Parts: sequence; C-alpha cells; structure tokens
Amino acid sequence: MKARTLWLVKDSDKVINWCNCSEPVAGRFPQADCPWCGCGWLLSCAFCRKCFTFGRFEWFDESVESLARRLATAARGPRVDDEDVAEMAEFMTWAAEGFAAGDRVVVIDYQLFRVDEEGPFEFAGAYAHHTLDALPQVRELTEPGTLDATLGNPDYWVERELPDE
Repeated sequence: MKARTLWLVKDSDKVINWCNCSEPVAGRFPQADCPWCGCGWLLSCAFCRKCFTFGRFEWFDESVESLARRLATAARGPRVDDEDVAEMAEFMTWAAEGFAAGDRVVVIDYQLFRVDEEGPFEFAGAYAHHTLDALPQVRELTEPGTLDATLGNPDYWVERELPDE
C-alpha cells in the first residue's frame, strides 16, 4: 500500500489570494511579531510564499516525510536538512490531526478552524487570546470590512496579546 498524507491546499480565490501556483500547497503557518499583517490569519503557499485565506485538506499520494521534504525544500532551498524535514513532518502531522479530506479551513493565530464551524470561538493562540462570535475570514464573504476591523487591525492583536512567559 502506498503512503498517503493529509495536507492543505488552497481552496478558494475569495477574500485574499495572492498565490497563483499550479500546485498551491500550504507550508508552515506564518506567525511573526506582527500578526495583523496577515501572518496570523492567512495561509502561505510553500512554493511561492504568497498568501491565501481558505485552505482544504486533501490526500497526497506520498509519505509525510516525502511531502515534508518537498515543502521544506521549497521554503529553504538546498539548505534543507533532515532536521528541517523532521520538523515539517511533525508540524504537518500535528496540524492535520482531527481533520479529514475535504475539510475547508482558515487559520487564526496558529489554530485551524473549519469554515462551517459555528462560534463562539475562545482560545489562546501563539500571540493573543481570542474571543470571536464568528470566523472573521468567513464573515468577510458577506460583510466586507470585517477583517480590517478585527484580524487586520493592529489594535485587535495588541489589546489581546498574551503576556511573555
């Protein structure tokens, strides 16, 4: 039996989509010190590194190690080593846990949520504590400006920033 890996691809061009790759596959979730720029709430293509809003889990006909090597190499180039690949494979396994092929998702502060989930959502992410009645990326589809008022607003993040440990 051939190994298969469940991982994220771009699901839609809606809301924000700067990736036009023929194989738009998510890499590690970006998270910098300024998550309001999009790095806290957009997925990033492993190949072009451009962002998109909506992802979908799909099966890849390769092992997690093989796919992780491809994605890590896309991100790091020839400098990729076995430790990079192992870290990417571990991340992918962790991130896909509890999801199934076809699940459509968005990311907020290093957490994935199914787009059809009902709120409220309360959680501590990598940067901030969040209490949301609905997913802002999904709400943006029918209420333009939602992202600018929430996840795209620096004040939203600064006011909710977790204390340094």
